[in-house]
Formats: sequence, C-alpha cells, structure tokens
Amino acid sequence: MTIAPNVAALILVFCASANMSIGVYVLSRNSRSAAHRAFFLFTVPVAVWAFGLAMFHGHQSSPLWSMKLAFAGASLIPIAMLGFAERFPDPTCGTSTVNRWLFTPMGVAFSLLSWSSWMVRGVELSGSEVRLIYGPLHIFFGTYMLACFGFGAYVLYSTFRDATGLLRLQTRYLLIAIAGS
Repeated sequence: MTIAPNVAALILVFCASANMSIGVYVLSRNSRSAAHRAFFLFTVPVAVWAFGLAMFHGHQSSPLWSMKLAFAGASLIPIAMLGFAERFPDPTCGTSTVNRWLFTPMGVAFSLLSWSSWMVRGVELSGSEVRLIYGPLHIFFGTYMLACFGFGAYVLYSTFRDATGLLRLQTRYLLIAIAGS
C-alpha cells in the first residue's frame, strides 16, 4: 500500500509536532531534572528528522535539502537516546566514556557531514519513485547508528535487569519503544 505524498507529509508533520509537544511537556514538568532534559533533547532530533521527511514527501522545497535535513537530525537521534538511557532512572548518572569520546563526536560529525555529498549525493525522482544516491560515508553512518542504538539498548537492558516494580515496567516500555523504532 502506497501513501499519497501529501498524506505522508501530514502524518510526518503530526509526528514531528507530537514529539516536540511531548518533549516540551516533559521538560516543563521539571526542567532541573537531567533525565527530563535528556528526554527533551531526545525528542528534538526526532522531530527534526520527521520534519525533514515531511518536507521531502510534501515536495515543498528541494528534495535533496530535505533529505540532508532528515539525515542531520537522524544523526543525533542515537546519541540523544543513549544520553537519555544513561540518565534513566538515575538523573545523577553522567555520560559514559564510550558516549562522550566515541558516539557523541561521531554523531555530531555525521550531522555536519549530512550537509555535504559525503552522506547523500542526490535524489532521483522518476514519476512516483524516489531513489536516494548515497555518499561514500553512508555505510559508516549505518554502522554508527546500529552500534549506538545497540549500546543504548544494552544500557536500558542493564537497568531493566536490576530493576523491580514500577521501574522495571517503565524500563520494559522504553525497551519496547526503542526496539519498535
């Protein structure tokens, strides 16, 4: 089943708006909490990614620019998720050495490189078919995404394994949400 471009764009704008609304709501509940700030910072790149895809599907601007925006946002999602996972449920926990010295610099670098031809070189539109022309760093981008999400899932699983009661249930829901995305 194919979704019409304008319907897909509307759904993606709704997803971007919903993510930002939820992030702002959580942050407004306790802006001093590191976990709340980390959750908000997780929703921002998800919203940017969804908005970039919405612009692409809505054909309101350059398709290449829209995909570069989507890739720039997507590059920051794994490190934001990992930062949230490291602060959940204990907001006093800091960023791990692996995140600070490996994943964060890689995520920021990929986000900046998303604006070059190293990540996405072009977009071919032929009728209703869209084909991205990836740059030479795309395979490394994919590896980074899998590794960072995998490490974040490991951090959450470690919390789940040691948790009891409500915290265990909350961690289970987070794991399911991340596995489903």
